[in-house]
Amino acid sequence: MLRECLVCIPESQVEEYAQTLPRSSLLPHPDSVRGLAPKLNWMYQAMRDEPAFMVMDDDVLYMARCFTNLGEKAKVEDPDMVHEIIDGTARMAADCGCFLFGFAPNQTGIRFYTGLKPFALSGFVLGATQGFLRGHNLKNDERLVGKMDYDISALNAYRHRKCFRNDRYCLMFGDTFTSPGGQAGQRNSETEERDLQILTRKWGLVERGGVLKVNSTRGLRKSDYAGITKVTLHVPW
Repeated sequence: MLRECLVCIPESQVEEYAQTLPRSSLLPHPDSVRGLAPKLNWMYQAMRDEPAFMVMDDDVLYMARCFTNLGEKAKVEDPDMVHEIIDGTARMAADCGCFLFGFAPNQTGIRFYTGLKPFALSGFVLGATQGFLRGHNLKNDERLVGKMDYDISALNAYRHRKCFRNDRYCLMFGDTFTSPGGQAGQRNSETEERDLQILTRKWGLVERGGVLKVNSTRGLRKSDYAGITKVTLHVPW
């Protein structure tokens, strides 16, 4: 999907990955850095001098156009085009004075896209493809297991008031919540409840003047979400 990227891995796995990937594409972190939130914070620090960078999950399958007509292919096939879309989005974010950028926040963006709103300057930026501009001054709450993107989006709104979201594109994923390994082995209904309690204490619920809304999972297949608590972020501007 990507023309080039850095793969962030534990130092102990460098030799294994070097059998498949060039060493220059590996970004090893100390084995002592454990858990997704600490690893993300480590990456932010490692990339702090870059003008812009994007953190992308390893279960992203491909980028898709949301502005398709009936019968048109949505998948962006060309890795160079994907690179240009990410780079162009970062440039637009910089032009708008934003520090956080990304794409349509879910895989249903293709169904709900409207050409009257191709971009958004507020709201939620999905953690699987969050981009940052130099000087963002954002850091994940390391008490969280699986809802750091809500926390970062709320923190960005608090500190910078705006983000840049290119809703013309979205990212398609594998079985994020039920695949073996990775976050699927760390996240469960108990960690989701703890995460929600932390987020609620920090940012509040909509009905009490806050920005978080807990959504019903009625009608969703349990096999798809495996106890995940569905939340939306309502930034009031």
